[in-house]
Amino acid sequence: FFAALMERVRKTPRMLLALAAVVLGSLLPWELKVAGDFTIRSSERVSVSSQVEGTLKVVNADEGSKVKPGDLLAEIENFELENELGETRGELATKTATLRLLKAGARPEEIERAKRQVETKEAEFASISRVEKERDLLQETVAKKKAEVRNAQEVYERSKQLLDSGLISRNDFERDRTAYEVHLREVSEAQSQLGVLAETTDRLLQVKKKEVGEAESALNILLAGSRKEAIEASAAEVAKLEEKLKILEQQLQHLRVRSSIEGVVSTPYLRNRTGEYLKKGDFFCEIVNPDLMIIEMPVPEKEIADVRVGQPIILKVRGFSHRSFEGKVASISPVAIESGMERRVLVQSVLSNSDQTLKAGMTGVGKILCGKRMIAYLVTRRATRWLRTEFWEYLP
Repeated sequence: FFAALMERVRKTPRMLLALAAVVLGSLLPWELKVAGDFTIRSSERVSVSSQVEGTLKVVNADEGSKVKPGDLLAEIENFELENELGETRGELATKTATLRLLKAGARPEEIERAKRQVETKEAEFASISRVEKERDLLQETVAKKKAEVRNAQEVYERSKQLLDSGLISRNDFERDRTAYEVHLREVSEAQSQLGVLAETTDRLLQVKKKEVGEAESALNILLAGSRKEAIEASAAEVAKLEEKLKILEQQLQHLRVRSSIEGVVSTPYLRNRTGEYLKKGDFFCEIVNPDLMIIEMPVPEKEIADVRVGQPIILKVRGFSHRSFEGKVASISPVAIESGMERRVLVQSVLSNSDQTLKAGMTGVGKILCGKRMIAYLVTRRATRWLRTEFWEYLP
């Protein structure tokens, strides 16, 4: 066969020239390109969550807002935390003063001052207790108002029936209805006043009762005199309260939600969440850095042998098909992932996005320039790879 072919080549110079051209052409260098789809990710992405629970009082950012580290995103309101902080500060001041008295020892004037403090706190507690009597009177008023409402309701319903029967005038019916509505409003207002008074009274009673106990404790310490054990116990209480106050102050700072990076808020409708109650750890928003984007390009494992870190990548984004972007291979994943019927290796590149044209989540097609190879190698590389892998298992 080969002899016949060579005989035809000698007789046909054109075929010889064509064969020579093919052989020479196969030795020419050509760029090896590994192509694949890619996805754009933000290089820096931070999820902002609530560190304390409370109600969103103010929201200062929305989707697209540019923020810097430390910028205020929102303010959370937590009355219980603020009240506990105030009570802890007061208790710490009292315990600190007690510790100073224990260390310094008591003088007669100090004992007298402590007695007056106890009397003052007891008087304040008694004053708050009198408010309870006002609450009892208000409760009686509410009960009376409810009885009046029931009577007015019966009159109103009876007037309605009489009006339907044509036995009373429209004016008489309107008078009874107005009286019923007035009684309803009076009951509602009285109940509201009772609720506010009850809440305020209970809180003040607890605070004043605690203050009376602290004042009596301070007086008893002065009367008993200073002992080493008492000083150590008081110092331990002060240290415990100082630590508690430190934690509460940190939590108070967390009521002001701030950005930790420079970027753009990517969560929509944030301002619509004003008034929403957040628990500790609840998601609030996400901030991304749009100036630097990560290109994630899964490359088939069959092609990964030719890919190296630092090789150029030409990128075509589907949203900007008229424009080409250039980058370099920044990293190659050490683990292959399953993708459909084959496995792929994730190749990443970093792309500058100073004009913020590219958006996270966009897709496109990229080509990794793996260097020049002979055309003969490019034409036969896949067949050669198949023979060396898939066909190899059938060889003896």
